[in-house]
This record gives sequence, C-alpha cells and structure tokens, in this order.
Amino acid sequence: ADANGCYVVGGGSWGMASSHSAASLHFLIDGNRCPSNLPAGSEAVAIVGGDNSEYVIALSSILAKVTRDRLMREHDVEYPEYGLARHKGYGTAAHRAMIEKIGGSPIHRKSFAPWKTILESRRQKGKVKRK
Repeated sequence: ADANGCYVVGGGSWGMASSHSAASLHFLIDGNRCPSNLPAGSEAVAIVGGDNSEYVIALSSILAKVTRDRLMREHDVEYPEYGLARHKGYGTAAHRAMIEKIGGSPIHRKSFAPWKTILESRRQKGKVKRK
C-alpha cells in the first residue's frame, strides 16, 4: 500500500504508468477520496463501497489481500514473535499486545492510528526512545 493505503494492481507505484500517457490512465479508487499523487493528467473516481459495485475493484481487493497474506507469511520468518502468519498483520488482540510488549518492527506502519497510540504509550512508559 502507498502512504494513502492504496494498492496498485500491475505495479508497485504510480511509476507503472510510464509506458502510457497520463491522459490515458483512469483510476477507480475504493474509498471516499482520490490520492493527490496520481500522475498529472490522469483521471480518478472515488467510489465508496467500490468493491461491491465494480468488478475490477473487487478483483484488485482480492489480489491485494492474497499478496498481503503471502508477504505476512514471509515476514513471519523474520519477525516470528509477532505471529504475522497467523493474523496477517491485522490488529488482533494478540498482535496489539505484542506491539505493546516489545514495540514494532521495521515493517509496522507508523502512520496507522492504533500503532501511533501504542507507540506514544510506550514512549510515556519510557520503553521507546525518541529519534
């Protein structure tokens, strides 16, 4: 996911569009707003509940979830203490408890609101040094 939580099917960044003119690109966004960093000249439409009404969004959601699950199984080898293969990175009670206990790993998204809350709590308890 990018900083906006968007998944791009067919490439890891908006750079996948380099072989197309921006005017030929049309993005369907599952949500209530379009990212501001889309290629200049491209078109985008935000669709609330888009995975229920647009097959391409539903397919993209499935591909993103399958990819995420695979990545979490791979990351579980690096960071077994978090149980990523079990909960796939979702904010389960066990996952949150482990973050509270030992802090996050380099793969934890620090912009995610629950993570920020846990991190701030750990800082207040003196378990994390500010950088």
